Amino acid sequence: MPSKVLLVKSSRGAGLGDALRVVIVAITYGAATGRKVLVDWSDGSFGPFGTNMFPAFFELDRGLAAGDLPAGFWHGRDVHPPIWGGRLREPVHELYLEQGWSHWERARTKVLLSADLFEAAYPQDVIVLTDFTGLPAHLAAEPLIGPLHAILQPASEIAGELSRFAAEHLQPPTIGVHLRDTTEPGAAEKARRDSTVLRAIRNLHRRWPDAVVFMATDNCDTEARFRDHLPRLVVRKKHLPPPGLPVHLSDYGPNADEKTRDAVIDLLLLARCDALVHPSNSSFSVVASLLSSAPAALRFALPPDPPPWPQRLWRRALGLVKPGL
Repeated sequence: MPSKVLLVKSSRGAGLGDALRVVIVAITYGAATGRKVLVDWSDGSFGPFGTNMFPAFFELDRGLAAGDLPAGFWHGRDVHPPIWGGRLREPVHELYLEQGWSHWERARTKVLLSADLFEAAYPQDVIVLTDFTGLPAHLAAEPLIGPLHAILQPASEIAGELSRFAAEHLQPPTIGVHLRDTTEPGAAEKARRDSTVLRAIRNLHRRWPDAVVFMATDNCDTEARFRDHLPRLVVRKKHLPPPGLPVHLSDYGPNADEKTRDAVIDLLLLARCDALVHPSNSSFSVVASLLSSAPAALRFALPPDPPPWPQRLWRRALGLVKPGL
């Protein structure tokens, strides 16, 4: 076993994109500090509780597997943050609930449960990472480790499914599109107007008139709307909840591991496309872009749509009113 380990823990309630961003940050920080990365997705977010689902979906080059560890690893006490001492197997949400906090608050949760990545050298054998924010800007990923898609690769079964689907449906050039459209808190900021997305796709079609459009979406109504505009639209058949419900927080349909498998395949198919159109503030999209081999000039991260004009007018009026009047 290597002397220094960076343990990544999944957090219940976070989607696949957020969880993978933690992994990517860990890969980068581990490369900079000489730590091996071990990913633990066993909290029930992505499959049965107690089963580490990460190896079912991904292979991590130069990473660690549970079989590489001594039996006493999970009870180690030379750990940071200190709350994890002797408790490395426990899920994030249990340690969080012990604090008696009534709601999730990112800042205090990060301080309690996740290492501060601005610290360059921890003396502890194990540091734990649960949050992807806070990677120092000078630790850019690719100069340290090379292309991310060569480091974080699909597990063999997932790779086979990707190859089969791409061979049958995604003859190049292919335009990948990711669309969020749910009613969960914060999701509205990740949605984009159809006109904005279609404009980006049509600009790419001027370059590639016969390009196939591969869409990953969490809303069957969104898929139906875009079929009316895009005759060469390709969408993988998968279970979707009633329109508006988030896939990863819904009890509908298949088990968590099946829903995660669908999401992983969609994300990696987006990363295989020759161009990518996606919301700039969706972690799912951001990871697809980070794993993409498409040129940066062909990855279009669409900013949030401006609010409706009455809302803009009201904000402007409020800005003209001086405090105290």
